[in-house]
Amino acid sequence: MALLVEFFLFLIVISTGRLDAVESNALYCDPTHEVELMESLIFQCSINGDHHSIYWFRGTDTTAIPLIWLEHDVGGEGLGEYNMTDNGALVINSASLHHDGIYTIWVYFRDGSYEIAETNVIVTISPDPPCPTFNTLCDSTCPSSCSVEVSGDGEILCTLNESRPKMDISWTITGQSGISFTEHEAEFAYNADSDTWNTTLKIDYTLDAGAGVATILCVAPERDNWNTSGTTLNVYYDIGQDEPTTSPTPQGVDTGITVIIVIVVLVVVVIFITIAICCMLCWRQRKARKGWKGGGSVTALPLPCECTS
Repeated sequence: MALLVEFFLFLIVISTGRLDAVESNALYCDPTHEVELMESLIFQCSINGDHHSIYWFRGTDTTAIPLIWLEHDVGGEGLGEYNMTDNGALVINSASLHHDGIYTIWVYFRDGSYEIAETNVIVTISPDPPCPTFNTLCDSTCPSSCSVEVSGDGEILCTLNESRPKMDISWTITGQSGISFTEHEAEFAYNADSDTWNTTLKIDYTLDAGAGVATILCVAPERDNWNTSGTTLNVYYDIGQDEPTTSPTPQGVDTGITVIIVIVVLVVVVIFITIAICCMLCWRQRKARKGWKGGGSVTALPLPCECTS
């Protein structure tokens, strides 16, 4: 009999249109709940006051048939994909994409008053892999860290694939020396089949003269049920350098080669000048021997090279 009276009162409230949301300290629900796809979710609202009936609705229409309810400690059948705990918390047994959206709770107090509150359920899908990655430069484990040696200007892409909801990613650059970066805004691509998003962030780099190094961290915002730790990439360049340097001393890469070339050129020039002087003196001495007619002896000139007449 009590249930019939309660249901009759419920119909009267509906017919009078009095189920508008009311701000109250008697009932509070967190505005948003997140649940990973195929996992269960229990969202409990705070109810302050002696109450006897709780109704959960899908959406904001409280004139619809409740998903599940509890009247005088007696639960209704509801739908098989939902349960309710003894204290009135709604349970989604296995979240799917159609569970995404607004849920409304209606609480009936023993003094005849009622309160309603809304909460938004977001069904999430963690990225694959679960952290941002740098093209194919690093492996797909999270968190990951790798190094790459570059030889000219270029670009680096950081991607976060198949996430729900859409996720932004950002750069953090530290230890920068000898490399200039130009950041671009993130681009998003929607995957209709899986209702997920791919996020791509590009950064251009320009190499200055000499050696250089930088550490790039690509990160996604933290979420309670995701491992969105960042991925670290060490970028470096230096002729003859095999490992990244944390504290490089920029200097002209071509200086040593230039000095060697200058020395070689000077040695060659000196050799040529010496040979030229030697040959010229030999030529003058042979000419003097052939042109002597006085019958006296010719004193040989000291030469740096051997001359034959």
